[in-house]
Amino acid sequence: MKDFCKLFLFVGLLFTAFSIKAQNTFKNPILTGMNPDPSICRVGDDYYLATSTFEYFPGIPIYQSKDLVHWKIVGYALSRASNNPLMGATSGTGGQYAPTLRYHDGTFYVICTNYGGQGSQGVFYVTASNPAGPWSDPHWLKNWYVDPSLMFENDSTYYLSPDNNGSFLGGTLNTATDKYFTPLRKIAAGLGGASPEGPHMYKINNYYYLMSAEGGTGYQHREVIQRSTSPYGPFQASPINPVVSHMNAPSNPFQAIGHADLVQLPDSSWWLVCLGFRPKNGEYHHLGRETFLAPLTWNADGWPKVGSNGIVQEEYPVPNLPEYIWDAETVRDNFDSTELRLAWNFVRNPHAADWSLSDKPGYLSLKGSKISFKEKDSPAFICRRQTAFNIAASCNINFVPISTNEEAGLVVRGNDSNHYDLLITLFNGKRMAVLRKYLLDKVVSLSYKEIPVGEIILRISSDDKEYKFWVQEVGKTASLMGTARTRDLSTEVIGGFTGTFIGMYASGNGTPCNNSAEFDWFDFEEDPATPYEWSIGPKDSINQMIAPEIVSIKSSKYDRAELIWNRVENATSYLIEKFTDNKFDSIAMSPINDTAFTDTGLTGDSMYLYRIRAKNDSGYSEPSIAVSVITLAKPGPYLGSPSQIPGKIEAENYDIGQNNESYFDTDDINSGGKYRTDWVDIGECQDPTAGYNVGWISTGEWLNYTMNVNDTLVNIELRVASSYGGSIKLALDGKEIARTNIATTGGWDVWKTLTIPGIKIDTGQNKILKVSFLSAGFNLNWINFVKAAPLAVENPVSEELSVYPNPANSWFRINPATADYSEVKIYSILGELVKNEAFSPEKIINISDLSHGIYFVKIKIDGDKSWNLKLLKN
Repeated sequence: MKDFCKLFLFVGLLFTAFSIKAQNTFKNPILTGMNPDPSICRVGDDYYLATSTFEYFPGIPIYQSKDLVHWKIVGYALSRASNNPLMGATSGTGGQYAPTLRYHDGTFYVICTNYGGQGSQGVFYVTASNPAGPWSDPHWLKNWYVDPSLMFENDSTYYLSPDNNGSFLGGTLNTATDKYFTPLRKIAAGLGGASPEGPHMYKINNYYYLMSAEGGTGYQHREVIQRSTSPYGPFQASPINPVVSHMNAPSNPFQAIGHADLVQLPDSSWWLVCLGFRPKNGEYHHLGRETFLAPLTWNADGWPKVGSNGIVQEEYPVPNLPEYIWDAETVRDNFDSTELRLAWNFVRNPHAADWSLSDKPGYLSLKGSKISFKEKDSPAFICRRQTAFNIAASCNINFVPISTNEEAGLVVRGNDSNHYDLLITLFNGKRMAVLRKYLLDKVVSLSYKEIPVGEIILRISSDDKEYKFWVQEVGKTASLMGTARTRDLSTEVIGGFTGTFIGMYASGNGTPCNNSAEFDWFDFEEDPATPYEWSIGPKDSINQMIAPEIVSIKSSKYDRAELIWNRVENATSYLIEKFTDNKFDSIAMSPINDTAFTDTGLTGDSMYLYRIRAKNDSGYSEPSIAVSVITLAKPGPYLGSPSQIPGKIEAENYDIGQNNESYFDTDDINSGGKYRTDWVDIGECQDPTAGYNVGWISTGEWLNYTMNVNDTLVNIELRVASSYGGSIKLALDGKEIARTNIATTGGWDVWKTLTIPGIKIDTGQNKILKVSFLSAGFNLNWINFVKAAPLAVENPVSEELSVYPNPANSWFRINPATADYSEVKIYSILGELVKNEAFSPEKIINISDLSHGIYFVKIKIDGDKSWNLKLLKN
């Protein structure tokens, strides 16, 4: 009986063990933070994966796994300036794009394209016998195609890449000479989506499968596949494409799924790695594009699919591989090694003199050079990916600036033009901690707190919505310097291809620092298990009063700033101070019951700095953290004086002012992240005329321009690019002067000039041109008012309506263009109806198809008014 019970117990435990194994799952993404464009290969029981790095150095991290779920970084394919030239590269225009990682005959290969680094020659590959390195210098292939790939089959090395024109090139490469055995030629076309890229080829069951990404890197991203019996085609598209995509799953927490690679396991199962991002608070992602893992199944006809609908799930059963968990990296880096941890990166190629782990053993020394983030160079900035939404990044720093240009501390970097800086610097002759928000190439906010000489702890915490910035004297309570939105560093706002990085920074801002910033340690913790008690505990007080806190500061008008602060116990009044002439001066005293103050008489679009002290009979408290505000811009011409008619107006030079005042935009961010810092969406223009364009246009938005009108008759030229078409209306001082439909030009970057001829306007100074977008679907580069030739005859039909020219050649216009619906009937001299049409939005009637002669025109407007006139067609 006991033996039976033991057997029953053993069987039960065995069943339980298998049940637990069957329920073991993993969660996506498998590589968090900026890890886009994953490429994977299997070597025995090991799996290796590489991702893009753009302007960050070292380049192309190599990750290793034994179970496809748990990964560790083992090295970089590009760890020297000689194989990774990055000077001048930016997150949108340069650096390392989309590697392919392959293994063949004892050698690892990484093939990639370096765009924009000084000395780059485009496509290259590097090799290594050990994926941890060392890797070779580049084998440059002398072309600039993006996203190249290799396939080793048939005793040949096949090269594959897009042709940068919608198709794919293929050939065979001689790796001994880096010349082509088989010259590159077009082997396949894309499958209809935008920007075909990221191709990989696999030989499976006598077919050559060509898998590629399309739809761009945003929300329309997808992965498609086609196959052929020859690596040179012809290729047949899968009838169940896409292989994977979330373009039709807008509510899914993962978006932009695509740019994939395949790997087969020993059990013959197939798995797919791909990129995607996790938007938060609407369509905003700031961690960058990450790496996801999903099982792949093949149907009876030999076509692959992720699941039944191409959707990557948040959680899957683990692959059929032994679990292997690497030792976790410690939260704290004490800098007690002679080399940096592999998690650390630089922006572009670092300068060796800027940092040291040996000058003061156990410390990281940053020697701030003259370089800052404003130069396309490498500042003294050592950083790591932000790999979770909820993080805490802290450092212990000792830095005593001796001039106002010197600064050092922590930075959250989106790109060179967008970053949050928590620094120690010299201000007003005192050592200060400063929180600086630098967005769209402009300082938009400053906060200052005086700190004593000695070690200081700087700390940045975050959730998915905001960052918090803390300053703490060792052994004392931390002070919250301020907060900042995560979305202002998102790709949707600032552009580019990278995510946020957090790290230590020092700079002399044009002049090298006279001393080093010494960092004793750096902590980086994901999803802290216990809340940090940074702001809890007794606060220092003077005269039984703690320092006030400014809880709100804003400008509601160009000439004023509005402050609100908290009530302080034992205070009887509050002193308001403003920084003027390099010192803080008192400007007002507020009674205890009034914790708000409005400062007036200010200048528009200017920064002002304020702080508050509490007061009682014994004296004053410490000052609050000094906080800045930028006053609203005074409405008016953007470039200081009105634009001229005739003349060209760049669309991005709309009037200074606020939303619903000088412009109207439906959301509060500049989606293109260029040129201006208000809500209007401005991007870099790919038109040959260059510059910027207004894009991301929504129906109902509008822009105002202050104009001096010097002529009464013009042709209006609109420079537009459109994928879907739209419509636009122009009004001058409230009077409509033109309206037109905009047809598709063939794409968002296909620019064409549309002309509206013969527009009559009234002359005058400081008139307001309002450009209204009646329906969306196009980008606008500029509007050009060209002086028109005098009209032959203008035929006044009544005080309300005229027709010109008359006589006419190929068209005539009906003016004024005020009606929403109108009808025009044209009769021959014999009374035969020869044309019957509604007004076009341009109010232009095309008569190029009519013969020369005299016609009678009947104009009917809105069904209740009609006019008759005689028209001569030349």
